[in-house]
Amino acid sequence: VWWDKRCLPAGQPWEQGFADGLNSSTIFVPVLSKAALAPCAKLTAASACDNVVFEHQLALELYLRGDLRAIFPVMVGEVEHNPTLGDIHGDFFKDGGMPACQGDVVVAAVEGKLVEHLGRFGKGAPK
Repeated sequence: VWWDKRCLPAGQPWEQGFADGLNSSTIFVPVLSKAALAPCAKLTAASACDNVVFEHQLALELYLRGDLRAIFPVMVGEVEHNPTLGDIHGDFFKDGGMPACQGDVVVAAVEGKLVEHLGRFGKGAPK
């Protein structure tokens, strides 16, 4: 298991550490919330690199190459207070589920990061 809060070496940039961790993994289990996905609704080709989009694009690239065996997203809802359990994540699909996202927008900054990290790993250009 690679978790940035525990596995990122001191002084290493987050993006490089994440990419290295994912490249050495066999399964990707991202935990997604509506808040994490909300910025996707406003992405354009000229947008800055969105970390959530970068993470998933890199995972898909590694999966397409056979380097990742599976991707299992875990969707978590808003934090709700439960009288017995305390604060818990509720139903992701409550009140409409997935935030609206743009169609097939290719964010140039994300593509640039994919090229950079796939190149570092000797895997060539994005597919």
